[in-house]
Amino acid sequence: ISKLYQTPQCVIFPERTIEECTELNKNKSENEQYSEEVLKALNMR
Repeated sequence: ISKLYQTPQCVIFPERTIEECTELNKNKSENEQYSEEVLKALNMR
């Protein structure tokens, strides 16, 4: 799809596990935290 519409794309290789990301997310203030759904969706991509 991105080639069809000529949109830029990038591949990200995270250096953290989902467990580490979840723990770091818990340390953020409540209004800055990602939801568990968002973290799982990002991990699956």
